Amino acid sequence: MKYHHSFRVNAPLSEVASFHRLAASMSTITPPPIRVKVHKATSELANGDEMNFSLCIGPFQIHWLARIEDVSDFGFTDMQLRGPFQEWNHRHSFNQLRQILQR
Repeated sequence: MKYHHSFRVNAPLSEVASFHRLAASMSTITPPPIRVKVHKATSELANGDEMNFSLCIGPFQIHWLARIEDVSDFGFTDMQLRGPFQEWNHRHSFNQLRQILQR
């Protein structure tokens, strides 16, 4: 199964990447009604870091352990080490859009 979602952010690429490297941003980027509880993670995620968290959906909690890889200003990958799926390899990609102004 593949899932793809994209959206635009009116900010410089470096700021978008910096925001997503923060473990605390996980709550902001996870859509409602899912809530996130980060149990253990470095405050700023880098290659090889692990994040232990739970996704809370109503009264249910799904426990997850992910490793962060391929961190750059263009994105990062989180890979499930333990969690609800047989396999989870999730790439977050950041692109700078260039608008062409017509006169």
